[in-house]
Amino acid sequence: VDEAARRQGPVRRIVASVAARTGATVLDSWDALCPDATCTTQADGFIRYRDALHLSVPQSLALAPDFRNAIVAAG
Repeated sequence: VDEAARRQGPVRRIVASVAARTGATVLDSWDALCPDATCTTQADGFIRYRDALHLSVPQSLALAPDFRNAIVAAG
């Protein structure tokens, strides 16, 4: 997680700052992709990423309920 936090920290801080200023809600998948503070490339029998920058279809499907809940909560 330390390396991931170092690499993503600046962008995460900017997103949090913009959300705070605008009242936007941010759907943060950090906990889903790095459970128990351990970032991994595999989970529950599937590969999380299809390449260095894109989630795999199975990982996207695993995150779908989080997106649905966020959309419903937003009204």
